[in-house]
Amino acid sequence: MEGFVKLGKIRLTNQIVLIIIISTMIFESGVTRLFELIAAINIKTTRLVEKKLKKFGLTYPQFGALFALSNREGLRQNELAGVLDIDTTTVMVICDGLEKKELLRRARDEHDRRAYRLFLTWSGKELLKAAVPEITEVYLPIANMVSGDEVEQIIPVLERMAVKVRAETESYRNGS
Repeated sequence: MEGFVKLGKIRLTNQIVLIIIISTMIFESGVTRLFELIAAINIKTTRLVEKKLKKFGLTYPQFGALFALSNREGLRQNELAGVLDIDTTTVMVICDGLEKKELLRRARDEHDRRAYRLFLTWSGKELLKAAVPEITEVYLPIANMVSGDEVEQIIPVLERMAVKVRAETESYRNGS
């Protein structure tokens, strides 16, 4: 599930709609359909996950941060921003909310007093243990529809697309 949190819901939806519009104008119908399907799957699964997360009092970005930290405790805030592919200000806001809910704690970095390391609290770990099976209920039936051979075919294509998107995003951020 790594990297599934990219932008806030509204910006993500607008971004996907823009991709669909542009791809429709530029590409042949097969490629357009690919972008439409990726967007539709993302939008609909995000909505389903958000509904599941409400009962835990979590937002999609907060869940993403907890999940990322469950695999990498002690990350700095800027490192978490990199994992989630969001800006450091947004990570700070997410962490503020999680800290207020006592699901996360910040500790000063021993080597850099300006930086904080992030750790899940016991409550954060327990909440995540309860939430992950609920989220899995959204993705598992969809994943089970795809054969191993189909996964082996589509993963390389999607990885190439993801690398290109990352490169374009970095180029845009750097002003190139």
